[in-house]
Amino acid sequence: MAFANSTTADGGVDLIAIESQAIDLRGGGVGPAWRAFEDGRPEMWRKYFTDEAEARGRDDKVAYGINMSNVHKRLGTQVALKGEYLREVGVPLYVVTQNVILEQLRSRVKFPPIGNGEAWDITFVGFDYLQPAGPDGRLPLSLVEVVRTTLADYQEALTSSGVAATFLRGDLIEKVKRKALGGSIGYPQIPLGGLG
Repeated sequence: MAFANSTTADGGVDLIAIESQAIDLRGGGVGPAWRAFEDGRPEMWRKYFTDEAEARGRDDKVAYGINMSNVHKRLGTQVALKGEYLREVGVPLYVVTQNVILEQLRSRVKFPPIGNGEAWDITFVGFDYLQPAGPDGRLPLSLVEVVRTTLADYQEALTSSGVAATFLRGDLIEKVKRKALGGSIGYPQIPLGGLG
């Protein structure tokens, strides 16, 4: 949350809420890179990983990837829940994230953007990092897009993703069986009544 005193605002204070979402990483912790940053040596992040691997007797490999699977369930629902409360108390919500995350969210939650001058509840701001890194190891940011929508349109899109139109009951049954039976179809079925 951010605020500014204002003689024209309700209660004498203007407020905005800012939700930021970073990309989730998989494949290991980011502690060594964070320590390099805290020590003022972000360009040495790789050496910090090597030192920690040696100290803990682990292989010295960094095999990170991007985990995009949680964007919809985590960020998608946070925006809806926080947006509901914030709209009730008259505080606009800004969601700031890397554009790849915003694109992922918009591919699952197909909310309609609104035009300039229309009433809005949520502003999505997508940015990207620019190359090369500066001398301090930091990557500069570049604004990619700004998209606004209403809470009602966002919630409608969140709860009606259109998946049912292309993902039929048979598909659901196969997915449930694969997951329940260790990834393979054809194992003996356990009746819904349980094992008793």
